[in-house]
Amino acid sequence: MRRVDQPWQAAATGVYGRRAGGQVQAVTIFALTFTPNAGENAGRMATVLVVDDDPAARKPLARLLQMEGHEVVCAENAVMAMAAALGRRPDLILLDVAIPPMDGLTFLFLLREKPAGKEVPVIVISGMEDARTQQRARELGVTHYLVKSQYKTRELLDLVRGFCLRSEHLPNSEDVPTTA
Repeated sequence: MRRVDQPWQAAATGVYGRRAGGQVQAVTIFALTFTPNAGENAGRMATVLVVDDDPAARKPLARLLQMEGHEVVCAENAVMAMAAALGRRPDLILLDVAIPPMDGLTFLFLLREKPAGKEVPVIVISGMEDARTQQRARELGVTHYLVKSQYKTRELLDLVRGFCLRSEHLPNSEDVPTTA
């Protein structure tokens, strides 16, 4: 496989043949396959649940993660997010705080009460910058808190890659890094 510019890889294979005395000795077969470039994470891609009610935020984020080779499940509200989290058991949740019909942290509180939701790492990506919201997120075991207007795409991708490279998820901690 030959590496092409990110975020895609291409692989080409070919077999060629010739005729001898009217007999076909080989057949020409060419295949060109484009696949998402997993880069450093080729061995372990994550299933990521993206929870955001704003399609202008949710869809580009989902496409970006898919281009990185991750399986992405999207939810536009807390009800859909709960069903996806319990049904699909994602490796990581990217969560907006302002989602209907309950806020994202209430959703997370309810998810943490379920055995399937106790340990799943969560990165909050929110427009809410206040210290009280960030503290509540920490208390619920949020791994990272990113402010939408301030984080860089590369920063988020590095965090997601970090989860893919670990064999175990980070434990809940009171010393959760924030980007503010």
